[in-house]
Amino acid sequence: MSDYSQFDPILNAWGERHALRIGTSFKDCEVRTTNIVSNIGEMFQVWLGVPRDNEVSIHVWDYKDRRKNWENVTLHQLDPILEAAFQTAKTWMKPSN
Repeated sequence: MSDYSQFDPILNAWGERHALRIGTSFKDCEVRTTNIVSNIGEMFQVWLGVPRDNEVSIHVWDYKDRRKNWENVTLHQLDPILEAAFQTAKTWMKPSN
């Protein structure tokens, strides 16, 4: 069973809600990651750290210098913090003309 298995149903529902594809593998490692792309092509990544003790970290960054992290996120906190990460990426987006 995956370390992520308890988080996957909430993560996948969040991804579907925002039409985001959740990646599960990178360089032969199990991961949980997605990209948010603005209307003008800016990319932002949201990913979960490796679960430990029924908690996970959530990260969002702009592939440059802006980054925000949430640590020790429990299953109950996962959806609202994923939403906060999504909204953070949206606030970093340049307005489309």
